[in-house]
Amino acid sequence: MGYLSDTFVGKRGTSAEALRQAMLYSTSMFVQPFFMLYIASTHVEAEEASRLARALGEDI
Repeated sequence: MGYLSDTFVGKRGTSAEALRQAMLYSTSMFVQPFFMLYIASTHVEAEEASRLARALGEDI
């Protein structure tokens, strides 16, 4: 975050504004993991059902 803040200070504004921008950009890295977790959660129900069927020896 310090590197981002230093980069923003060099380009524009005060150090407080640069720190705010750096913190804002650093929180955006959590978007992709939450999106992937959502995609994975949509498949859990189907996987659980097929795993139970396989355990009982049924054809899927």
